[in-house]
Amino acid sequence: MTRLLGAGGGALVLPCQRLASSQAFVKACRHSLGWGLNPEALIAADLASGTLIELARNTPLHVPLYWQFIRLAAPTLASLTAAIQQVTRA
Repeated sequence: MTRLLGAGGGALVLPCQRLASSQAFVKACRHSLGWGLNPEALIAADLASGTLIELARNTPLHVPLYWQFIRLAAPTLASLTAAIQQVTRA
């Protein structure tokens, strides 16, 4: 993002907020708390309506994704976790 925002290679230190859910993060962006990096599927309707806009149009930013879940759900999600691990190792 430093390159996209034109910080010229120097340290770019911006205020930071932490929100507990993806939906809360999108809601904060809708209410102009700041800018965010969101999955397109989560904000497609907002992009279509103009509620949210792309800051760097047609510039995909690929980031690593991590599979996270609460330990109490581990037995229930065991087969899904195994499938995700198998696909990501391929």
